[in-house]
Amino acid sequence: MAALLAAMFMASSALAQKYVATMESAQPVALLARVAVGQSLVVDNVLLDQEDSPVSLELQRFEVFAPDARIVAHQPEGEDSLEPPATGYFQGRIRGAADSLVVLSADPQGVMRGIVQQGNKFWILAGGAEAGGPLTGLTSREIKRSGLSDAVTLSQRGPKPGNDILIPPGRARRSDFVPKPLAAGQLYEVRVAIETDGEFFGLFGNTTAATRYIGDLFAYASAIYQREANARLVVGDISLWAGGPATDPWNHADPIQGLGDFGDYWNANRQGVKRAIAHFLSGRDLGGGVAWLGVLCNNQYGYGYSSSLQGDFQLSNPQPVWDVVVVSHEIGHNFDSPHTHCYGGIGGNANPVDACYGVEGDAGCWAGGESLPGLNSLTGGVPGSGKGTLMSYCHLLGGGMANIALTFGQNHPYGVAASRVSTAMSNYVAQTASSSPSCITVTNTQSYPLTVGKTGSGTVTSNPAGINCGSDCTETYPAGATVALAAVPAGGFTFAGWSGACSGTGSCSVAMDAARNVTATFNAVNPAAEQALITRYYQAILGRSPDSSGLAFWQGEIERSQTLGVDVQEAFRVMAGQFFTSPEYLSRNTSGTQYITDLYHTFFNREPDSGGLSYWNGQLAAGSPRSLVLFHFLFSPEFASYMQGLFGNTASRGEVYAVIDFYRGFLNRLPDTNGFNYWLGRFRVAQCQGATAVVAEVDAISRQFLASAEYTNRRRSNRDFVADLYYAFLRRGGDLNGFNFWVNQLNSRTRDQVRRDFIQSAEFQGRVQQIINQGCVR
Repeated sequence: MAALLAAMFMASSALAQKYVATMESAQPVALLARVAVGQSLVVDNVLLDQEDSPVSLELQRFEVFAPDARIVAHQPEGEDSLEPPATGYFQGRIRGAADSLVVLSADPQGVMRGIVQQGNKFWILAGGAEAGGPLTGLTSREIKRSGLSDAVTLSQRGPKPGNDILIPPGRARRSDFVPKPLAAGQLYEVRVAIETDGEFFGLFGNTTAATRYIGDLFAYASAIYQREANARLVVGDISLWAGGPATDPWNHADPIQGLGDFGDYWNANRQGVKRAIAHFLSGRDLGGGVAWLGVLCNNQYGYGYSSSLQGDFQLSNPQPVWDVVVVSHEIGHNFDSPHTHCYGGIGGNANPVDACYGVEGDAGCWAGGESLPGLNSLTGGVPGSGKGTLMSYCHLLGGGMANIALTFGQNHPYGVAASRVSTAMSNYVAQTASSSPSCITVTNTQSYPLTVGKTGSGTVTSNPAGINCGSDCTETYPAGATVALAAVPAGGFTFAGWSGACSGTGSCSVAMDAARNVTATFNAVNPAAEQALITRYYQAILGRSPDSSGLAFWQGEIERSQTLGVDVQEAFRVMAGQFFTSPEYLSRNTSGTQYITDLYHTFFNREPDSGGLSYWNGQLAAGSPRSLVLFHFLFSPEFASYMQGLFGNTASRGEVYAVIDFYRGFLNRLPDTNGFNYWLGRFRVAQCQGATAVVAEVDAISRQFLASAEYTNRRRSNRDFVADLYYAFLRRGGDLNGFNFWVNQLNSRTRDQVRRDFIQSAEFQGRVQQIINQGCVR
């Protein structure tokens, strides 16, 4: 029966940190947050469908899409550009089973999909209703006959005999090139561009599902290539024909014609697409695939074609095992591998790897009776027992697709020296990389641990995500990665600086070329300094000492905001904003000169210099509202320097400032705790999805703040409204010309239109990028 699998994560004590799952309550979002690229995941107590004993899955997270991957959906009305899916991919094996392969994907939407192979047995893993699994955890289902249903005949599946390899003109003869071994953890990166047809899109019905499927398919294929050919397949550009078959440019009726049309079209229209090879994924039922032989980095012939693809990876549809086989097989030809029955004379052995097909007729090909391979032999294999390999035609014999193991032959004991296949492919990719280093690069999969220590109270987080110390103070990152650390002091503490791999009080970027250690120091804030500054605000603005209840209130607000991770400067900005607009201050009827003097006393603790006093008096005389001048002082470098001298570095993360800005800028107050946590949670979800999502949340949240009864009851004039936009979105006072421009815009445009203009401004978009650069916190 299907086993319900779920996970509770526990950090191991090893430096090269792993996460261990007991598989009782697995959550994909937690997987994505807790296991960074290059890190390990161990899944214990996995009871696979129809098995008696549980196993452990040993996995590592890896990337499938290139960082600059482009996805284009061709619509009848034009083209749409899409982002790659935010899916996490994990590969590995069953512990203690060298003949196994496990690949698992996890989506932020709560869906997990996977394939487990051991020998000739396959299982689909699924989690989440969309994949046919439970809402939490995973379930498994064994795939009989490697996923082919009884209604499918062999003539409808599998490479067509004798015609799924094309030899490009001028192809060099296979050499005995022996590459220099890669360093530990290194792989060749082979970029694959993807073309499709309208029938392929019809399998899914939308761009999200189609793109996610391509990611899953190439995750499985890449896991095989990484293990056996020292090559990581990375998906680059994807072309989807969302308008259906009537809108795509393809008119072929068989795979060979399809490959020709594909190559002609791309040679004419897609030469600028960055790639080592391009592959066509077809939803047409044309019976198999075809590819050019030995064409990595050959833009004229570097093509392969796979048809009869079946679609989604889910429990109710185990057919994608076929998709993995046909795509891996055809790309294998691009990697210069013939069929295994044609390996006679390759790798120093006169025999082919197997005798599963006998009529291909080329030099080195088997020409005798057909049989399944046995142990170190061309004969003796049992149907349905996975003795054949990916580059074979063994599926044409009794047993069908269950004759195929998901391996090119590395350490495969069946047939004659099956490892020759993976050796030949890895040698070929190495040779091509040496002659075309800009086309096939070397990527480093080595990982190193980063350990964060702390003194005092505070939290250190990382970008890329992983460190959240707090509780999680050690993570592993790929060699060559740069990890940015951010320190947020707890309430009553300030950040004093870094030591170890970083120093100073500014940003901390750690180059992961070895195991690294960083310590963040947080010093306790002197409550007397807070009380003294509160007292000075009362005296400088209101001209009196604080009453006891007022002093207690503001001390409490400062401490509460600090526990939320809010910069202490924000509490004093709010206090000043409330004091300067209070009836008590306004009743003093201060002159412009006195107002400016009060600002200098409050924020700089000094008398105004003559030049500054003259300048700001001039701004007031020219029509600048007092609030605009106040905002300039609140975000001046001198105020920031003065406050840091009192309290140290208390800076917040970018998304924290964004929430505070709306409360301070629109409502002139600090946030209540529940409201702050709610809006911050929304920002952080968007932050993990990218700039477009952050801008959408800014739009939605700011609209709600400005439409609230609390803001409406402030009865802000147009001049006040524009000043509020500067304060909330740009964290500054406006220059007078700009301020007047926007006030005049409100004579002919709505407040909501002007609000949107501020959001779309280059200055605010720069803030959005700063928020994204802070890294995703889950």
